Amino acid sequence: ICKTGYRHIDAAQIYGNQDEVGNGVNRALKDSGLKREDLWVTSKIWMVDFAPEDVGSAVDRILSDLQLDYVDQILLHWPSVF
Repeated sequence: ICKTGYRHIDAAQIYGNQDEVGNGVNRALKDSGLKREDLWVTSKIWMVDFAPEDVGSAVDRILSDLQLDYVDQILLHWPSVF
């Protein structure tokens, strides 16, 4: 990730790979010497967690999956075709 210049990580609950992305980000940070704040990490909450009472637990799950203390941006994932 970091050796090739990537600094923006785009993840989402529905992709089903946030555990692997978290492992890769942590390994890349360790190997490159970069700090977490050198990256921009985005993730997305899937439609089933849009209710206000579900958002907090969805974000907690995302952080746990990504093994991060914070993400820089959370989006509501609502893919649709117009």
